[in-house]
Amino acid sequence: MSMNNLKGKHIILDTNIIIRFPSILKRSEEFKISIPSIVIAELRMRSEKGSDWKKLNSLVEYALKNEMVIVTDHNNKDDNFLEYINYKNGPDETDLVILNLTKRLKAKGENVVLATEDKVLQRMCASMGINTIGLQGLKNEVKSISNAKPSTDLNQKIEEIEKQSKKRIIMTVLFLIAFAFLMFILGKYSDEIINRINIWGKIGILVLVSFLIYWVRCNLRLAYGLAEFGLGVYIAYPLFNLQSISTTFISLLAALFIMIRGLDNITTGISETRYITGTLVEKGWKSIFRLK
Repeated sequence: MSMNNLKGKHIILDTNIIIRFPSILKRSEEFKISIPSIVIAELRMRSEKGSDWKKLNSLVEYALKNEMVIVTDHNNKDDNFLEYINYKNGPDETDLVILNLTKRLKAKGENVVLATEDKVLQRMCASMGINTIGLQGLKNEVKSISNAKPSTDLNQKIEEIEKQSKKRIIMTVLFLIAFAFLMFILGKYSDEIINRINIWGKIGILVLVSFLIYWVRCNLRLAYGLAEFGLGVYIAYPLFNLQSISTTFISLLAALFIMIRGLDNITTGISETRYITGTLVEKGWKSIFRLK
């Protein structure tokens, strides 16, 4: 449900909103903002996944410390909601806790709005007469409020998060381009390159490349997973010769398992990439493989 004006309302933030729109934390003077304690716990767990998440969690902790937002504690979920847990494509227990919290605040007479991108939560709230607002609607409403006085320190923290997230995406793209180019060069000129380098040079280059690629795996997991999957396809491509398939079966299996490992790293990389977390890309990926 689109809200015409958020002034004076109590906005409950879901995790996906904080992840994709951290600037909402600097607008607390126009409306009351609260974060369910279960959402804060989730963000703290995510902070172990990398520097992007650590900075986002630090931003939330800063906003809480400076009373820009408040924590709303939750009780155990309402037993009336238990029936929804086993529904196909239904909400998880975290969603039910947020829903129950929002319902209780509304029952106390608060003018509450749940900010979430979760379509299941939005439908359940609509059926209960609870107002919701999505990411784009929230951005539009916040943009229309002109008398905000955001914290300079908070602005700097938000800008750092945005810059680092954009830098990670750019580095991912650049690495994939460089990796594809390297595979093309090696595939075409590998014999000439190998014959020009002595044994110690080959070992040194191999060690150096292994360190560089391991750094990519640790810091750009999504890029590493995509490259690994692509490498598996690259290895498998020349093996599809029906006349020699029996002699290359082991190589084909090796390529297959490299691709599977690449898919695993892609899954991890998606969950660690802030710009992708909570989007249709992540939801679609998890739906394909029935991941939670």
